[in-house]
Amino acid sequence: MELFNIDLNEMTNKKSKLYKIWAFGAVIFLFTAISSVILFQKQFGKAEWPIIILAVYFLLYVYYAWITFKAKLYIKSDEYAVEYSFGMLKRTSEAIIWDTIVKVKLSPTYIAFYKRSGKRKMVRLGWLPYAKVVEIKDSIYKVCEQKTVPCEIAEYQHFEKK
Repeated sequence: MELFNIDLNEMTNKKSKLYKIWAFGAVIFLFTAISSVILFQKQFGKAEWPIIILAVYFLLYVYYAWITFKAKLYIKSDEYAVEYSFGMLKRTSEAIIWDTIVKVKLSPTYIAFYKRSGKRKMVRLGWLPYAKVVEIKDSIYKVCEQKTVPCEIAEYQHFEKK
């Protein structure tokens, strides 16, 4: 059985995604901090409240940034399932059991697992570097061959302009 474990924790792989999450968190941090300062300033009117509020929100943002920085990103497979974790904030990984898979479709930017129940589970890979996408697809393809799961490879369609 072809087993694989692809670690995606190199900083070059998750740098752009990490910066987007930090920017989104900073916008939310600023909005909630300013809103809280305005609310508490009207409520209490003391000069200490804005400093305390900003310090608490800043510490929460630093904790948020630390958690997203330390996130474990990976995809791995064994005889039982494919397990992956691509989320910066989500601690739990997702698993797709091989026995429930009817067909796999390898597309340029995603992998679709079709289940017996008729549902489709898509794993988006568009945010990864091309070398990692190729490595993941090759590994999934090899496991599909060994498990005798039909694997469809979708390619780009090039249309000519008239």
